[in-house]
Amino acid sequence: SNVYLNSSTTLSYPKHFREGIRQVSLTGEAYFEVAASADNPFVITAGNALVRAVGTSFNVNAGENEQHVDVFVASGKVDD
Repeated sequence: SNVYLNSSTTLSYPKHFREGIRQVSLTGEAYFEVAASADNPFVITAGNALVRAVGTSFNVNAGENEQHVDVFVASGKVDD
């Protein structure tokens, strides 16, 4: 998987992912290219939203002062 961060964006993640889930926390805006893995979904905590992806590419905008989170899917499908 690849993540491209916009300026002033922070992405937090554990040193090792728990088995069965790849979970990160985002503040700001980032573009994700998530490698397909049905057994290990990719979950992003962004503001008050949880975005779940299995294999897709998408943009998440979750600014620190924003009341909502925008998700734009380039390919595939995400759940929020």
